[in-house]
Amino acid sequence: MSTAIKPNTIVNCGFDWITVTFKPDSTDVPRLMYRVENMVQEAKRKGEPTREFKPQGYLGCGTENVFFGGRADGYMLLLTSSGANEHYKWLLECLDAYNVTRADLQVSVKREDKTDGFANRYRTMVRKWELGEQRERFIQLGTVDRVKGGDSLTIFPRVSEVHFRIYDKSHEQKGRIEPGITRFEGEFKGDTARTLWGTVKNNTNPHMLAKRLIATRLQAVGITEPWMAKQSYLKLPVVNQATDNEKRLDYLETVVKGMLDKLTEAGLREEALKRLGISGTSFDA
Repeated sequence: MSTAIKPNTIVNCGFDWITVTFKPDSTDVPRLMYRVENMVQEAKRKGEPTREFKPQGYLGCGTENVFFGGRADGYMLLLTSSGANEHYKWLLECLDAYNVTRADLQVSVKREDKTDGFANRYRTMVRKWELGEQRERFIQLGTVDRVKGGDSLTIFPRVSEVHFRIYDKSHEQKGRIEPGITRFEGEFKGDTARTLWGTVKNNTNPHMLAKRLIATRLQAVGITEPWMAKQSYLKLPVVNQATDNEKRLDYLETVVKGMLDKLTEAGLREEALKRLGISGTSFDA
């Protein structure tokens, strides 16, 4: 990065992490395996590190920013950092069903020199907001464990569907990037991740989406920064919510079908269909 970056300038934004799971019989799996294998081989030719690892039991191989692995009940594609920003369009090309289980967005901003020690300032903003809203510790604040010694905090518990981290990216990168960069990062899981991904599929630029979602959410709990002041960052995109029937069909596909398959393996298919009020003949037809 150039040392001439002006304070309050956004130096980077967009995706930071995408986790996607595929069914065992997904027709897109061979294509994704081919893509990732080519990336692994290219990384090896460049002397970049590649490794085999097993996140959540998905055994596979990948580079620093791309991983593809499988286990008995399906496959996982994991894109992180530059891999998420460069390759998310793969998923938009897929025709088969998949499930986005996590999507992180980030905005990285050059700080003003005088704002070192920003975590305490943000804590003060949130506490002031809590008092104004007459809320008692509505926001859970903490430190980002991986940024040991760096100025950092978290907003909302890690187990929630929406979790924010604000930390000193320059400290985390151990001097490999411009000093004084603050990372604003949102981690979205579950239904929130799927809704966010639906927005991206509707041709929303993920770089603008990151600015809009993060600026809007943080300002809603009292945190303000000069880069958030642009009105375009404070207007959330229209998100197409799934209808109730679409949610019911999704539940049938992702939960009920799996249960029925297991009961079938145990020789209890007819009993399961009977419990559901469905005759085996009409169901199989």
